Amino acid sequence: MTGRDEFTGSRTDRTAPAGVPSTGDRVTPGPVPALAAALADARDLPDGPARQVALERLAERADAAGDVRSGMDARFALIEAYLLHGERWRLVEPVRRCRAAADHRPELLTDAEAGLLLRYQRYAVEALLGTPRVGLDQTRSLLHDLAHRVGADGPDAPTVAELHCRIADHLGDEPTARHWYERWSGQAPGPAGGCPGCASARRAELLAGWGEW
Repeated sequence: MTGRDEFTGSRTDRTAPAGVPSTGDRVTPGPVPALAAALADARDLPDGPARQVALERLAERADAAGDVRSGMDARFALIEAYLLHGERWRLVEPVRRCRAAADHRPELLTDAEAGLLLRYQRYAVEALLGTPRVGLDQTRSLLHDLAHRVGADGPDAPTVAELHCRIADHLGDEPTARHWYERWSGQAPGPAGGCPGCASARRAELLAGWGEW
């Protein structure tokens, strides 16, 4: 399946799922009320694996129905569920899918959601620092994409510099980490960068690790 098929719901030689309008054997993409109702039910489930599984299945159903909005809503809720359990390593895939959907249908994201997705993307990049379950290539791809979206002079450019710095330090590449530290140091964090106090604490930890008490 191509990325275009995945998010447009353009599938041939299939009948439409229940509740999805169709023309002949082609599914017509659009909102599916049953999915919105199921998403509300899933959000009402007790916190835990059952809610996560329900949201994962809803996202898959939305993809199959061509309902991009419901798919994004399910994945936003899924990301929040993963974060609640400290499972940032699980964010890579839903963030990637939300990003691809938003690129195809940018009008579906509100300004607030666009900013939230940038923050979630930062969390997904940071996951490398806390677990071996996230691959370095995945992380670099997400970080490169984030840097492209933020721009060299955007308000979240310091956030990108911070991530480059911390990842380089994590990999034992102190010269590269110091290079990015200079671009990060003294800059206020952007909307996706978190609290200024946390940034200062991270800088202090890096300097201490380099022997600069």
